[in-house]
Formats: sequence, C-alpha cells, structure tokens
Amino acid sequence: MKYKLLRKNTSFLSLLALLFCFGFTGMTYAQGTVDFTSVSTTIEETNPDLACNASRGYDISVLAIGVDPAATINIVASGGTATQGEDFEILAGTIEVSGTGTFLAQLLIFNDALIEGDETIELSFMFNGETKTSMITIQDEDVAPIVGNMTMELLNEGFDAAGLPSGWTETQSLDTGLNYWHFNGTGLAAGTAYITFDPNTTPVYDATGANPVDMDASSNALLVSPVLNAQGLSDVTVTFDWMAGGESNAQDMMPDDIFDYGAFQYTVDGGNSYVPVETFLGTDESFGATPDGGTFTMLIPELSNQTFQVAFRWISDQLVGNPFSFTVDNLVVTAEPLRVEVADTGSDTEIVRSGNDIYFISDENTDIMARIESPSEDSGCVEVSVISAGSATTVSNTSAGFDRGSKVIQITSDDVNAPAISYDLTLYFTPDEVSGFTDASTLQLVRVDGMDIDATTSDNFTLAGALLEDNTANGFLTYKGTFTGYNGVFALAQNATQGVADFNTSNIAIFPNTIKSGELLNVSSNNSLVIHTISIVDVRGKLVKAVNFNDAISAQLNTAGLNTGVYFVMVNNNKALSKKLIVE
Repeated sequence: MKYKLLRKNTSFLSLLALLFCFGFTGMTYAQGTVDFTSVSTTIEETNPDLACNASRGYDISVLAIGVDPAATINIVASGGTATQGEDFEILAGTIEVSGTGTFLAQLLIFNDALIEGDETIELSFMFNGETKTSMITIQDEDVAPIVGNMTMELLNEGFDAAGLPSGWTETQSLDTGLNYWHFNGTGLAAGTAYITFDPNTTPVYDATGANPVDMDASSNALLVSPVLNAQGLSDVTVTFDWMAGGESNAQDMMPDDIFDYGAFQYTVDGGNSYVPVETFLGTDESFGATPDGGTFTMLIPELSNQTFQVAFRWISDQLVGNPFSFTVDNLVVTAEPLRVEVADTGSDTEIVRSGNDIYFISDENTDIMARIESPSEDSGCVEVSVISAGSATTVSNTSAGFDRGSKVIQITSDDVNAPAISYDLTLYFTPDEVSGFTDASTLQLVRVDGMDIDATTSDNFTLAGALLEDNTANGFLTYKGTFTGYNGVFALAQNATQGVADFNTSNIAIFPNTIKSGELLNVSSNNSLVIHTISIVDVRGKLVKAVNFNDAISAQLNTAGLNTGVYFVMVNNNKALSKKLIVE
C-alpha cells in the first residue's frame, strides 16, 4: 500500500533557506533528486510509556528537489545491528514524492529492558538508479542495576589545590574574555574555584578591559567536571557552597535583566549542549552588587542512569560591573543505588525473549524485585509484582511441610506456552525479610501454581535454588533457582534440610553430609519405607543424577562426575525426603 504522508510545498529558494536554518547544508542537492535530509541521527530508546514493549515514533524526513513526474520511493532497513520487529519497525515506508518539498515516513522504536548497548539501523531507498542511505543510532539506556542501601559518592571536590583539578577542563568561550577560573586564591577565594582576572587572587572581575572602546571585555568562562557515571543509579544529588556578586538592573531579576552572574549547568552529551539549572547573583536589593551566598542542593532526576558532567559558568558583559564575581566550593555529587522492593505496590512488565537477561524494577518505586535469565523460548510480556509485602514474619505451610517468608512475588506471562517455558530466576530480599529464619544460607525459593502461595498440593509446588549473594551489609540478599512455568507465585522458604526433612529423620538416613566426588553416598530407611529412586539436584533445582532401586531398604549411590558444590539428595522424588550434600 502506498502512503502519501506529508508534503510541505515551498519554493526552491525558500526551501534552501529552511534547510540552512535547520543545519542541512552539509548535503548537496540538485534538481530532480531525492535524498534523506540527514545522513545520521541519534535517538533514544527510553520511553516515558511504561507499558510492555512500548514504542514511540520518529519522523524519517526525505527531501525532494524538482521531482517531475512524481515518483514512488520505498524506505527499507538495509543494514545495522538492530533487529526489525524487535527493536524497531518502519511505518509507511512507501512514499510518493513530487516537486520540491519534504516528505515524512515514520520509524517506531521499541523500548525493552534488555542490556544490549547502542544499536544502529541503516535506512535506504532507490531513486533513479542510485541508493540513498541514512544511519540511525538507537541509544540504549539499559544497564545492570547497582543494588544496595549506601549512598554512592560520584564526586567530592574541595578545590583546595592551586591548579585545575585532575580531570576538569576550563574554557573561555569568547576570545576577548578577560575573566577566567582560578583555584585556591586568597581571602574569600581561599579553597575555592573562583572567577578573576590576572594578576588578582581574589574573586573580582573586569568588565571593561584596557581599552573598552576598542575591546569587548565580555566573558563566558566555563568550568567542567570529569565524566561522572550514574548508570544503574538514581536520585543524583548535587551540593555545593557558593558566593556571587554580579550585576542586574531589576530586583525581580528576570533573565533579560541579569548582566553579570554565575551559573550551574550540566551536560549529558559530552559538552555539545548544556542544561541550565540555576543562576547565582548578589542580593536582590543591591541589584547584585552586594555578594550573596549559601549552600545549593538539588535532586536532579534527569541524571539518573546517565553519564554526565556538571559545569559552572561565569557570564559578564563588557560594561562596568560590580567588584565581586563567583566562587564555588565543597562540591559533592551523590547517587542512590536501587533498593529492594518490599511494598505490595511494586510491579514491572517487560518483553522477554529467548535467552534474554532482564531485570525487573518496580515502576512505582524504582526498586528492584527480580531478574529472569535464559528463558527457553520467547515469553511474551512478563509481569513481576510484589503481591504481599515483605517483613520479618514467616508463615508455616504445614500441608507442604515448609515455612515461607512473608513477601510473595507473582510472575505472569501472556504467552500461550507460558506453563512450559523454563528460566533462571533471581529474587531480591532485604535482611529483614529473611531475619525470621534461623539460617539464611539454607533457604530456597518455592514456586506455587496459581495466585495463592499457601494453596499447595502434592504436585503444584517446586522448591529450588539457593542463596546466590549475601550482601547483608549493603542491604540485600539474592536467591536463584531454575523453574519451569510462569503464572505462579514465589516466596522464600526453609529448605528441605532444615524444614520438611526434619520430621522424617526416623524414616530415612542419608550420609555422609560431606563427600568427595566418586565416593559412595549411603541411604538407608527403616522397615516402613522402601527406596525406589535416589536423585541429586543442584542448587538451581536441575537434576544432575538419578538412579532406580528395586524397593531397597538401603542403597549406595556413586557420586562420580559431581563437581565441587552444594547439592540436594532426594529419595523417591519426595521433597520431604531430602538432605543437603556438599561435594568437596
């Protein structure tokens, strides 16, 4: 189907003027030609729409110059690292062009949670036997989250040395500028970054120059920090002490009324552009002449999960100003790692494909809940939700024979094959959420079909996995196991060794507890129990060895082939007849 999306008719000269204004003059056009208006474009994958696999559209602009008769072009993806249908889609790529004007198709960019790095799309079309191309770069904002409860310090600069601090840069944007950044001066400039002009060592500025008639003494001095990395972090906060003079002509100091002032800014694109945050000037009643100062503190959400630089700027015009300039001191930039979600309001939905590695971070609180790795096939939209808040309380499930934690996490998928998909699951817990158990190192994850964690039957629950990381000092523990089937609920549970097996010690004996690979493992029972099978599973719940026995009262199992690690021995496929085994 052909789409005639948008045409802006204009004269040839006015079109060239339009192109000049928007920076398209780097390309050469001739009559009877069609080309992309940009040879390369960078766009962001991130999307404010938090829905699963949400997309947003970007215009693909094509310029036609004197095309007569009308022609049809077909924009296609001809290369790049991005995958069509997963990372992007082209809408209305078939366009009719004629005359002189710009014509638009649309590119849909899908936002996922996959950590894949920046990707590219090469777009192309044929016109009059020539191939025209444009390269699109999709910036991926997804990174492995940093988890913990300790504020992280990204930068701490006191400007106590006489020279430019390591990693910082200082520029004067105007050739005629007289005022520059200096460091650790005298008087009020001691231990600060400050604006002055040579040979002064105090925070004063020159707005006239040696010959104000012949020389424009305007200044635009910029001081830029090293690159700071807040990827995987949130709640970036900037704090510094400041003192400023300057000049304005009105007490309300609207932007057009400020002549000489300091400013705080930041850049996320390596200095190509700077985002203004705050300006600093002397007191209102003195029109900036009397210095003012204080401590500036601001939370800047836009810097979450970004690499960025902070910057300080001094602006002054060429007219006579006031004595005091601008000082900055005690600069501290901090960010917060992700906390573990404990509230029953947390949820996140993400597209999950075969082999993906996806972190689930609550939309409501930006706290981490889970990580799904290596699904056996495409899983559609997977939703992870905390449906019961976490606490130190434990709940006893007498029918299944285990105690569980209070936090319950539900995981669902809209894929038709959801019950058959296997995956590795890591769940995050706080130290408080495991404090009700006697030994955090022996706990496992339990999965129950459906939505009721306590509605267990003999065959609708799975105990699997083990402690992956104990980072109690930093506020979290993780447990990891392998499971089959979404659409169930999960909790932390007391494992078979310390839970359900305790009341079966009179029926079964498994020894020794610690063994070397290749040695024999002994299993014996009393006369009320016979042994049909002995199975060994790893800490992720994966079966690594199984041997059948003919209703024996005692048996020996050769452990040859078992690698060093922790396993669980299960008799007759009964989770209640299990014991931990350590292979050295």
